[in-house]
Amino acid sequence: MNANQTAPRVPDDRRGSAMGTLNALYLVVAPAGAFVGSVLISTAQIGGAGLVLTGAWVVVTALALTARPLRHLDGEVKASLAD
Repeated sequence: MNANQTAPRVPDDRRGSAMGTLNALYLVVAPAGAFVGSVLISTAQIGGAGLVLTGAWVVVTALALTARPLRHLDGEVKASLAD
C-alpha cells in the first residue's frame, strides 16, 4: 500500500504519524528482507531459498486477500474517518 492509497483514508490529524509509521516500516523491511534472503541462500542454496520465499509470498498474498480491512478499498470512506 502506498501513500496515495493510504492518505485519503487517514484522518488529517493522524496522517503524519501514519505516514511516518509506513516510512519506518519500509526502512526496516527492506534490510530485513535482504538479510533473510542472504541467510536462506547460504543455508538452503538458491533453489531452497526460492521455494521458501515463494511459500512466504503465497502466504502473505493469501492473508492480504482475506483480510477484512482490505476488502473495500474502492468503497467510500466511512463517515467517522471523514470528520
